[in-house]
Amino acid sequence: RAEQLLSRLEQGMTMALISDAGTPLISDPGYALVSLCRNAGIQVVPLPGPCAAITALCAAGLPTDKFMFAGFLPVKQVARREALEGLRGTDMTTVFYESPRRVAETLAMLVDVLGVDR
Repeated sequence: RAEQLLSRLEQGMTMALISDAGTPLISDPGYALVSLCRNAGIQVVPLPGPCAAITALCAAGLPTDKFMFAGFLPVKQVARREALEGLRGTDMTTVFYESPRRVAETLAMLVDVLGVDR
């Protein structure tokens, strides 16, 4: 699909990439199109918009001078635990997305893996 859109852009069309999940490319598949455009020399102009990760970071009261956005955690418990274990060594504020159905389970796993103070 991205190649079809790129072809239209190369023919002179103007497009806007929008997402029903906040800012395009933040845990969103629009990356493929933007990458193709940049490699083809087509200008990409970002427009500021809502971003849940940045909104949460701004309201959390945690350090914002350095932070890491980890995207969505894996769905499977073993892989999710391994991803969280990989965060042990960082001292940066870490933001990630999680499904509302798994928030309680993930919070319990966070405490178990990283401790209550992290």
